[in-house]
Amino acid sequence: MFANSRLRVEGFILTGREKSAEGKVLTQVRKARTVLRKEGKRRGEYVARLMSDRRQKNQLELAFAAESRSEAPMAAGEGTESLAAKRRTESPAITEQLMEEVCERENCKKALARVKANKGSPGVDGMTVHKLAGYLKQHWPAIREQLRDGTYEPQPVKRVEIPKPDGGVRKLGIPTVLDRFIQQAVMQVLQRRWDRTFSEHSYGFRPKRSAHQAVRAAQQYIAEGYRWVVDLDLEKFLDPSP
Repeated sequence: MFANSRLRVEGFILTGREKSAEGKVLTQVRKARTVLRKEGKRRGEYVARLMSDRRQKNQLELAFAAESRSEAPMAAGEGTESLAAKRRTESPAITEQLMEEVCERENCKKALARVKANKGSPGVDGMTVHKLAGYLKQHWPAIREQLRDGTYEPQPVKRVEIPKPDGGVRKLGIPTVLDRFIQQAVMQVLQRRWDRTFSEHSYGFRPKRSAHQAVRAAQQYIAEGYRWVVDLDLEKFLDPSP
C-alpha cells in the first residue's frame, strides 16, 4: 500500500517503496503523531494558563472599569472616578455661599422632615425629635446667625454601647437632635456637589442607590463568569489611637 507513496509529517518526507519498509514507516508515523499530541497538550495547557491569568487581571481591574455594568443610573454631566483629585482651598466667599444654601428655608424643612422620619434616641440634652420643631421656632434666628458667622459649636456626643450577637459591644455616638438636624441640612447641600464625583460602583449611603442594586450588579458579574470576591473592612479605622 506504500509503494510509490510519499507521506509528509512535520516537514519530513517518508517514502515507502518496498513491502518490508511498511512497518518502519508506520512506526515513524505513530511516533510523529505521539509527538504532535504531546505538543498540542502542552500548548493547550499554556493557553489555559494565559486565559486564567488574564481573567484574574480583569477581575482585579473590575472595580476600576471605565464602563459601568450595574443597573444604577449614570451620573449626568461630569464623568466619574477621575484619575487625580485637584486640591483647592475654598475661599470665604464660597464658604458663605454654601452656608446660605444650608440655611435656606426649603433645605431646612427637608432636613427637619428627615430627622423626624429617622426618629432615634435623644442626645446628652434629652431633647426628642418631637420637640425639635418647637425649639427651632424659638431659637432658629440665633442658630442661623451662628452658622453664618462660624461660631456655632455642636454639643457633646452621647456614647452608648450595644451588645453584638457574637460577643463584645458596638460603640455608638448619638448627637443631639439639633446637631442631627444641622448635619442633615449641611449634607443635603454638599451631597449635590460631591455625589456626582463618586464611583459608579458605589452603592452605600447615596441617593437613589440601594443594596438591591448592588446585588443585581453582583449577579450580573457572576453571569459574566467572574468568581473572585474581595471583602475589605476598615475595622476601627476611625477609632482614636491607644
